[in-house]
Amino acid sequence: MRLIQSIKEILAKPFLSLLSVVIFLTPLIMTNSTNELFEFPKMFFIYFTGIGIFSLFITGNLLKKSKIVWPSIFVITFLLSNIISTVFSSHPYTSVWGYYTRFNDGLLSTLVFIAIYFVCKNRLKVDDYLHLMKVGALTVFPIGLIGIMQHFGWETEIVDRVYSTIGQPNWLAQYLVMVLPFLLYLFVFETSIFWGILFVIGFSCLWFTYSMSGIIGFVAVTLVFLGILIYKKSFSKISFLKFILIYLVCFIIAVSNLGLFKDRIVDTTKDLERAGVSLENPDVSQSESQKITEVSSNGYKVSDPGFIRLGLWKGSLNLFLSSPKVFLIGVGPETFPYAFQPFRLNSLNYSSEWDFVFNKPHNYYLEVLTELGLVGLIAYLLILYSLAKKLPVYILPGFVGFMVTNLFGWPVVATSLLFWLWVSWAESN
Repeated sequence: MRLIQSIKEILAKPFLSLLSVVIFLTPLIMTNSTNELFEFPKMFFIYFTGIGIFSLFITGNLLKKSKIVWPSIFVITFLLSNIISTVFSSHPYTSVWGYYTRFNDGLLSTLVFIAIYFVCKNRLKVDDYLHLMKVGALTVFPIGLIGIMQHFGWETEIVDRVYSTIGQPNWLAQYLVMVLPFLLYLFVFETSIFWGILFVIGFSCLWFTYSMSGIIGFVAVTLVFLGILIYKKSFSKISFLKFILIYLVCFIIAVSNLGLFKDRIVDTTKDLERAGVSLENPDVSQSESQKITEVSSNGYKVSDPGFIRLGLWKGSLNLFLSSPKVFLIGVGPETFPYAFQPFRLNSLNYSSEWDFVFNKPHNYYLEVLTELGLVGLIAYLLILYSLAKKLPVYILPGFVGFMVTNLFGWPVVATSLLFWLWVSWAESN
């Protein structure tokens, strides 16, 4: 009954209805008609719907001349840092549109996301955000089922690491880490078992991504969730039993499907050993390269992402410190693939991705630092700080999961949409 009532309330408000459609469809959109099946169509869907919603808002505001609530100083500063960095970009075309095939995080995408944030801030009430978040939570059902089907090979080929409709295991893991804590809250504190079933489906899909960053994020989410509840003394006996029960189910799912995690733990140990050798001397002499080859000659069980990330992070810091201009305003949004090459460590030539062009530093904070400079990173961190202070307690764990997973990856279209919704939500409280 509550779900039906929520749907009726959403339909009664045009902007809430439009935003609900965007929140629900964005994570699900994919096509085989383009070179990039997932991010490209999602980004263009955001372009069209975001510009449409913003145009409708501007038209309505001109006709009714209602009061406008302007973006916060933190958001304005972040937007200005993107614009300034684009103007002085090493490759302005890429900075405006974004890196080819994906486009997310270019100046245009940032403008559209901030436009959606601006409309939310002016047209939504505080209670409307809860409805939107429930709509977003419902996406876990189709996303989770597709992921589970990929894992078991139902109506599809068996996939070692599921990606569902998001397109890549780590991207999928970040999206689920952001949404699952909200489902957990609804199950623990509401009477409907529906949310508990969705949580189990979502956790299963998260586990089958075999994403180390996703699981680390989920552990952080759980600790924050428990910490908040204990601090606020929100647990009743029934809610505590529901919490224990659902985590017991998740534990059974995990231990009965260890899959790639056993091998990935072995790989992590090997990553640390190789990193200790290569980062001592990034130039890699002949003797050092022999040591790296010897360490890696035993063979990884899956891959060497930890070793690659450490090399990327060190090279990214070298790029950041390469000139006063890069230090202050960066090389330009989405131009990391071009700017990083002179700072690429030789040790990366002894990784499994020796012949790859690295288009991301696999740490979003370093990405912002190199592309937008210190000014951009400070503005972004101030936005995160305001979110941590003002978000509702049932969203805060998912936000922490978002920050943790960004240590090893970066936001994609679906997670960026949720992030800017949360920014608007926090500023409306």
